[in-house]
Amino acid sequence: MAPPASPTTTTLSAALDQDRRRDARRHRLFLRGRSPWHLMLSLHRLGAACIPRSGAALARPRTPTSTPAHDPRSAPQQPPRRETPPQEVNVAVAERRPLREREEAAAKHIHDAQAESKHEDAVTRSESEVSAGDHSMQSSEHTATPASSTVGRGGSIWVRVLPKTVTFPSQVDSPPTSAESTPAAEDKYVWADKYRPNFLKDFICNKDAAHELYQQVTAQECNHIIFEGPSVVGKRSMISALIRDAFAADDLKIEEQTKRFELKGEIAKHIDIRVKISGHHVEVNLADIHGYEKHVITTLLNESIPSPNSICSHANCRVIVVHDADKLSSDLQHYIGWFLGRYVGCNKIMFCCSDASNLEAVRHLCKVVTLKPPSSDEIIKVLEYIAVQERIDLPRDIARRITMSAGNILRQAIRSFEATWKANYAFLEGHAILTGWEEEISIVAQKILEEPSPKQ
Repeated sequence: MAPPASPTTTTLSAALDQDRRRDARRHRLFLRGRSPWHLMLSLHRLGAACIPRSGAALARPRTPTSTPAHDPRSAPQQPPRRETPPQEVNVAVAERRPLREREEAAAKHIHDAQAESKHEDAVTRSESEVSAGDHSMQSSEHTATPASSTVGRGGSIWVRVLPKTVTFPSQVDSPPTSAESTPAAEDKYVWADKYRPNFLKDFICNKDAAHELYQQVTAQECNHIIFEGPSVVGKRSMISALIRDAFAADDLKIEEQTKRFELKGEIAKHIDIRVKISGHHVEVNLADIHGYEKHVITTLLNESIPSPNSICSHANCRVIVVHDADKLSSDLQHYIGWFLGRYVGCNKIMFCCSDASNLEAVRHLCKVVTLKPPSSDEIIKVLEYIAVQERIDLPRDIARRITMSAGNILRQAIRSFEATWKANYAFLEGHAILTGWEEEISIVAQKILEEPSPKQ
């Protein structure tokens, strides 16, 4: 009897079965990692590699092979063989090219068609300009050679003809006219700016605050100031009058220009902001800075530092006016406070805000001036002053009605007074009060009726 096989020995059939199972497992793993579309793409690339890239090989004439002589009478008569032109062979080969090469050929064809179209347009335009210069333009309709645009993909390419009109130089040079660009669209009501107080002693509204500031200016005790109050109460007018009384009573020239500020550590390298500048001050509105308050305020403070040889005094002091100062962060307020404490007397800073409590970090360094909305009696006094200057007879009742219709807003009351006077003078009892915005409202309503869309 043969001895039993040890557990470590393997028979030939078991080894073959083990190899087949291992190969099947590898094949399953290969198929599992490869999706069907991946396999199809591999086969496509393999087939594309076998196809020639040009039709030169197929278009090459065939060399006749030597055949044994035979009797032409013994074989049936064969029809003559038709030779394929080389152009048809090239087209057939191009159809069998891979998709990538056909797309490249189509793109080249499109580019050539567009270049030819542009050249034709330029030639037509130059000919039209020459003819327009030589002859008077009596005909209003002139068309150029139609431009062609290529549509399609690969071997299927079509050329579509599009009509194109010629644009003459007279049509290009003339800018489009709109209601905003015409002189009639400009604001024709000027009394609000004409009678704006230039000095502190000219104020009728908030007269007590203006008188207190005037006394400090004459004594050269003016310090940093916070002007608080709601909008349209005259904060900007009072600041301009204060600067004019403090530094240049006669020759203060304020210019509005664009100033560039460098942004260190930011993605944008710089920002351009509209500011008002004179020889003694600079005004900036934080609403136009778009989040770069730190860079702008720091630059303005550094520019106000005097030279080492100069003496800080009221004569060479520079004023920085910050509008919408409610947007100043707490850290920037602390930096401003440190800067003002280091360079005492060399510069002044004035803040315009709606509430001084938003500037707690610098409030202890500034004088707070609170401006209140004008009362009805103060607005009536302003209207009567303008009427005297314009030599207009303004009844008290008409002035009261104008004030009530303006909602106790001084600038709107002045505009309403001017519009009502220009529409129909003289003033009578029951006279209609205008607002000065009737024309603008009519234009807006007309645009809405012409295009009743959400965008309009």
